[in-house]
Amino acid sequence: TFGLQGSFLIVSAICMNSVVFSGLTIPTRTQSQKKSMEKGLSLADLFDFSLFKSYTFVMFVTGHLIFNIAYAVPFTYLPIKGEETGFFEQSSALFITVLGAGSSVGRILFGWMSGKFPLIRKKAFLVVMVLSTLSLLPVSFTSSYSLIMVCSTIFGACAGIIHTEIPSFLIGLIGIDNLPNGLSVAYLQQGIGSLVGIPIAEAVCRRVGDNAAFVFTTVVCALVLVLFTLSLYLPERKPETPKVPHILPEVPKPEVFVVTMAETGPTAA
Repeated sequence: TFGLQGSFLIVSAICMNSVVFSGLTIPTRTQSQKKSMEKGLSLADLFDFSLFKSYTFVMFVTGHLIFNIAYAVPFTYLPIKGEETGFFEQSSALFITVLGAGSSVGRILFGWMSGKFPLIRKKAFLVVMVLSTLSLLPVSFTSSYSLIMVCSTIFGACAGIIHTEIPSFLIGLIGIDNLPNGLSVAYLQQGIGSLVGIPIAEAVCRRVGDNAAFVFTTVVCALVLVLFTLSLYLPERKPETPKVPHILPEVPKPEVFVVTMAETGPTAA
């Protein structure tokens, strides 16, 4: 049987091809880039800590961090749920398959919809966040294979959309000039959230039970929904620019002379 080991082989092959192609597409460095590489990069070059002065940015990236904690949980506990319910191992592995397929389809559909109806993109994003919050809650209380498949697909589609829209909303929050630094923070937190998500969920499940993993995901996504809503709709308090008095140099007024010339007749011969 091909099973789970074969799936890891396919993923490994795809990742290896990505590494090779990314290595072939590295542009040639200019002289200024070579000099900067020789000097080395400091932490301030990678992260612009002044971005954390914006409370909307802090709330947004905090929500992104917490969402990645919840996002890592279904990949571990959906197969466990299937085996506890009595499904075969291969059938339980399909939960992860449809989760990934839903992520791919959701990204494409939401990208098309955002281009077609850009004015409702923010509200549609929050609707997607609500769906991701509620999608896995029925898994805790059901033993229906088809319902678990549907819930996994919906959560995967919503999670794919959320990950895709992070850069576009960062542009609106911090501007396109600060996007590289903002993405550095966001992707760092994405890695941290994916790393600590499973241990946190495991600690919760040891105290409450394995079904608590999906309730944990629901609660965490609800918190993310609150943070995203506040960060996208609260007005940002921009610092007031100091008022500089407009000082003009004193220019002397020009003197105007009015000259009247008497009419003179023709000279006598």
